[in-house]
Amino acid sequence: IAGRAYLCVDSSGVGRAFCDILDTKSVQHTRVQMVAGENENETKERGTTFNNVGRNRLLSALNSAIHTGDLTIGNFPARDLMRQELESFEADVGSSGRVRIEGGTSFGHGDLVVSASLALWLSDHRTIGAHIGESKLLGYW
Repeated sequence: IAGRAYLCVDSSGVGRAFCDILDTKSVQHTRVQMVAGENENETKERGTTFNNVGRNRLLSALNSAIHTGDLTIGNFPARDLMRQELESFEADVGSSGRVRIEGGTSFGHGDLVVSASLALWLSDHRTIGAHIGESKLLGYW
């Protein structure tokens, strides 16, 4: 995939080692560490940039994009699984006023939804002309 794709990778946990492997293979990618809450910032460790993005921010943006029609889910083999994952997520407001978004199904932890939210986030933050399938995503380029 080197030279043919640009990836957005969850670099939390074992994803960090996976990103290191991508570096050795010259695969272009952006590292995103999902953190709690709504915040977003960028940090550097030993010359490597990490984008720290709140999980709620990622999932809320995906929810909003789908509901406003800015993003539609095309026809692909795992479409029904993705629909089930999307429907499994719920928001809860705690006593402190913080929003907590949880979800997942018996067959997964919301991996398809998280992947879609990372792709949407990337399309909004990079000037590479990110595409999913055949449709160009909206962004600030």
